[in-house]
Amino acid sequence: MNRLLWMSVILSVMLSCHMQKTKAIEGAKAEMKAQKNAEDDKWEINVLDPQYDTYINSVAKSINMYSDDWLRARNIILVADWNSRYYSGRNPNFYEVPINYDPRENYGIEFNYRMYQFFAYLNWKYGARFQGLSAADMTI
Repeated sequence: MNRLLWMSVILSVMLSCHMQKTKAIEGAKAEMKAQKNAEDDKWEINVLDPQYDTYINSVAKSINMYSDDWLRARNIILVADWNSRYYSGRNPNFYEVPINYDPRENYGIEFNYRMYQFFAYLNWKYGARFQGLSAADMTI
């Protein structure tokens, strides 16, 4: 009897933790805007979430840990996963817009790094899991 009581308490705690993470994703909003700078012809990415820059400066791995080719390959997978969720209508408050990422375009390592870290940030802050994130960059 005592064992059954403990198992039900543990199960309840696990379920409540899972439900809290799901609710956090449903109400979350982190937007990303990409544009080509007319002055130097470089692509820029801006994430409209004040904690993103803090994440980049304190939690994310350094840009030197990645190559542009590796980031590009991962971003292709991550964007496909994001767009699949967007077009399926899954959690429309979180996946509000599709991401237009052309793998033939040379965005540069800084852009590819910031885009990859956008997905890592969403995993870190909201618990969103994406195919393509390195296990070392996943927090959950």
